[in-house]
Amino acid sequence: MFSYLFILAVSLSLDAFSLSLSIGNMLKLKNKLTLSISVGVFHFFMPLLGQFCGEKFFSITNVNLDFFTFIIFLYISIIMFKEFISKEDNYFKFNLLNVIIFSFGVSLDSFGVGMTLQDTFYMKFIIFSIVSFIFTVIGLLFSDKLKLVLKSYSLLLGSILMFLLSVVNLCKLFI
Repeated sequence: MFSYLFILAVSLSLDAFSLSLSIGNMLKLKNKLTLSISVGVFHFFMPLLGQFCGEKFFSITNVNLDFFTFIIFLYISIIMFKEFISKEDNYFKFNLLNVIIFSFGVSLDSFGVGMTLQDTFYMKFIIFSIVSFIFTVIGLLFSDKLKLVLKSYSLLLGSILMFLLSVVNLCKLFI
């Protein structure tokens, strides 16, 4: 279970990593740390909120959790792949609103994933938070060196991992 959660945490963190590579050279060290902490906090609370909403959703509907998980993971995979093939550069001005928008945007997929995590193992939110914080810090601190090599490939890797996780959940329907 831990390896599944870790792969999921890495997948959810790769969009933050990729965008961090794009904006890292625009920020001071203090701002990089602030942004990384904000991303980590959002990656804790968004899946927690998603789990709460998911519990309510699944208690009043008859939707199969594995099928719903398959759809959510496949959707995230497609979105990440679309980001991979679009070659847009990002401009980022550091202020509170942009930090919140950035953090919310890169953790929005974790809300959907949180809806699919219907157990009482709350350590998963801490794992998501720590992994996303670390990936964001690495992306921001080493953006000059890593941007050309990894920026687009991190999104491709995230897309592939999310696709594989969606296939795992689709297979659960038939096992």
